[in-house]
Amino acid sequence: MSEEQTMPPLNLSPVRIATISDTIYESLLESIVSGKIPPGMPLTMQGLAEQFEVSLMPVRDALKKLEAVNVNERHKNRRVVVKQLSIDAFEELLEIRMHLEILAAQKATRKCTDLTLRELKKIVAETEKTRKMTEFVEKNAQFHQTIYRAAQSPILQEIIDGLWLRLRPYLYIYASGRSDHNTADQLHVGILESMLASDEKKVSDFLRRDLEHGAKAVIAVLQKRPEVVQA
Repeated sequence: MSEEQTMPPLNLSPVRIATISDTIYESLLESIVSGKIPPGMPLTMQGLAEQFEVSLMPVRDALKKLEAVNVNERHKNRRVVVKQLSIDAFEELLEIRMHLEILAAQKATRKCTDLTLRELKKIVAETEKTRKMTEFVEKNAQFHQTIYRAAQSPILQEIIDGLWLRLRPYLYIYASGRSDHNTADQLHVGILESMLASDEKKVSDFLRRDLEHGAKAVIAVLQKRPEVVQA
């Protein structure tokens, strides 16, 4: 019987176990991007510590992490609030997304597998059946992220994920003010059919129209919301 081969040192990092501050961070982040905690709301360490039933230290760490991903901000008086939404910021997000997401979709068209295409077909079918706009927002994100993952470009994916993190609060406000998603459904079908045909130009055209249509619909809702800074 041969002895097990000795493995050389690989300089691997130890497995990280989620801390209390990680759990608080994830909970607050989800509540902020889903709109449960609205823009402009103050986040006090004492108040959060009492609600989570923890000490101040993990709350302080969690708030620093939220600040790092740009969902809250610290004022001069050290008061921490959920970052205000603005139409100008949303339009800047759209401009950046237009370049990066089209690039990712083009790469995905070249690299996607039959498994990815089947997954996209399933998401499109499920999206068409949704009746609640909050469900559509989640399915829409799932559709886009499935395409961008298929690009197999980790750095590009990381940047796009960061953009979508900033985008999500706008989408939940949009969901509260809209009642249909028929045009988006049709554009998603166009994107899928173009990917099936390996037609990068059509994929780009349909995705551009999808992003532009979505942006117009979101801005129309944002303009009616007093908590959003108008352009």
